[in-house]
Amino acid sequence: MECTPKEEWNPLKQDVKKGKLRFFKYGDLPFNYGFIPQTWEDPTQFSQHSDVGDLRGDNDPLDLVEISGTDIPRGSIVPVKAISVLGLIDEGEADWKIIAIRADHPKASQIHCLFVCFIFKLFFIIIYLVKMWFLKKKKKKKMN
Repeated sequence: MECTPKEEWNPLKQDVKKGKLRFFKYGDLPFNYGFIPQTWEDPTQFSQHSDVGDLRGDNDPLDLVEISGTDIPRGSIVPVKAISVLGLIDEGEADWKIIAIRADHPKASQIHCLFVCFIFKLFFIIIYLVKMWFLKKKKKKKMN
């Protein structure tokens, strides 16, 4: 499911690519995956934070990877606290993932970045699973 920014009110719909419905083929998600409303990766702008060349935005809202470990129902709007960012290249475009925890998480006031997570040994497994999930996705995409 994705936000459809070209339609009025930006509804959530099944993602379509090349006329076919898109499904995750990279295993179950070990995290909550969504987007940040009212954000947009501009395809006419070059990323200022890339050292690999001229990467433009992917014309979508910023992706959100929420790692608190509690399921968030599809379509929910939940306050989160950003703690890091993961920059990826997807089909030649910059594709930023904001790593966050729920704002109401009991440790939210203590966690300000991923480094703090490592110091206090919080979310180790989920952070590892996020990394492995995106690596697996990247490898499968290259094979297709």
